[in-house]
Amino acid sequence: MLIQKLISKNKLKLVDEGAFLFVVGGQHCGGFEFTQSLSKSLNLNYSNLGREANFFNSGLFESKSLDFYKKSFKSTKKSNLVDVNIDLSWDYCTEGLNLDRIASLEAKKIFVFIKRDPIERFFLAYNYYFSSKVQYILKKYPTEYNKKVFKFLSENESFSLERFCEVEFSSRPVFNALKLGQYQWQIDNIVSKFGSESLLIIDYDNLFDSKYTAINYIPKLETFLNTKVDFNFDWFNKYYINNGFLGNSSKAEIISKLTDYFQNSGS
Repeated sequence: MLIQKLISKNKLKLVDEGAFLFVVGGQHCGGFEFTQSLSKSLNLNYSNLGREANFFNSGLFESKSLDFYKKSFKSTKKSNLVDVNIDLSWDYCTEGLNLDRIASLEAKKIFVFIKRDPIERFFLAYNYYFSSKVQYILKKYPTEYNKKVFKFLSENESFSLERFCEVEFSSRPVFNALKLGQYQWQIDNIVSKFGSESLLIIDYDNLFDSKYTAINYIPKLETFLNTKVDFNFDWFNKYYINNGFLGNSSKAEIISKLTDYFQNSGS
């Protein structure tokens, strides 16, 4: 399987000064914690555009130049550390144009891709959608009405997991939650543009087993970056799935539909 082959072949001999390390794995895939831990260990340069810069996502910074992007990184260079810029996004690999813009950067480009079970990730996308709606509406109500508002939203069909699933399977999805779980397609895009030596793949669930990670991932990461890494596992938090409101469907029905989809899409 391509993923397994890439994990075994990742041996980047040298990370150039001023290289860009793109961590693909936001939206409850451990990307933020991974980025924070790695940045603290190596004093990597980070962007002032936010914890997820999302500079290359469609429609956000298309009018801005690559020089604007480069200048957004704060220099933290110190002796004996790798001078690398680190950027986190959950959406850099789901659109071909995003990777085309990244390819145009005149610097070394490398990627750490964090995978999570695509069905879990779909449910977490719904959790994010539902919680954002709840938070938005609760702000409009006095505190004593918060529980009533939450109850209303929980029982409203338009906010159900069932409805979210229908929208995501339509031609105009809200979060592209299905596309985010198509890992093989995203990995193929990275490999085709940057080569397999520029990619390191990590499984989300293994990040919470410090012993497993110390044996299986830290050596690969150190080889990948050509430097010693002191990784802090205290950053990591396990994101669990809430059932949410299911509408007229059962969770088993939705899982079955998602399973068929991801199996057929090569996730």
